[in-house]
Amino acid sequence: MTELELKYGCNPNQKPARIFMEEGELPLKVLNGKPGYINFMDALNSWQLVKALKKATGEKVAGVPADLPKVTLAKDGKPSIDMNGYKGSDSLVSQDLIKGKGAVVKDTQSVVAHYTGWLLDGTQFDSSWDRGQSSAFSLDSVIKGWKQGLAGHTVGSQVLLVVPPSLGYGNKDQEKIPANSTLVFVVDILAAY
Repeated sequence: MTELELKYGCNPNQKPARIFMEEGELPLKVLNGKPGYINFMDALNSWQLVKALKKATGEKVAGVPADLPKVTLAKDGKPSIDMNGYKGSDSLVSQDLIKGKGAVVKDTQSVVAHYTGWLLDGTQFDSSWDRGQSSAFSLDSVIKGWKQGLAGHTVGSQVLLVVPPSLGYGNKDQEKIPANSTLVFVVDILAAY
């Protein structure tokens, strides 16, 4: 099958949508019925989430600046951190620890990620690893430090983010995060769409 016609909405007078391959067969098979455009998009989005990695993959980056916090990984990929005397920065730090080989993340996309966040004193305030499940979110709906810090990295990467208060929560308390806190995250980028 090189083309699939998709019903678009309920209007019987509306032209159908279609997906097609210019060369070769479509990489899918309809098992039953005639899918609509919305059904297809829902299935595609679900497939992307299922296809997401479980942890960062790729090559460990050599030459990470020695003055940054030190990250160690458990066998399952969960990070732990030694702040290494690090006092923070007025600017965003976005450093690959593992360089993935996937697509480049754009600041307009949504990502699936595993992450842990700490304050500069080493207090952990959040971790998807502890919840046992990665998180999916739009980069338009997170703090500026995440949007700016993850864009340009590749799927499969593990990124150390040091987010100054101006790109984090600023002068507002957020549950376990005091106002004017520098935030340190280790983020595994598992998928982007």
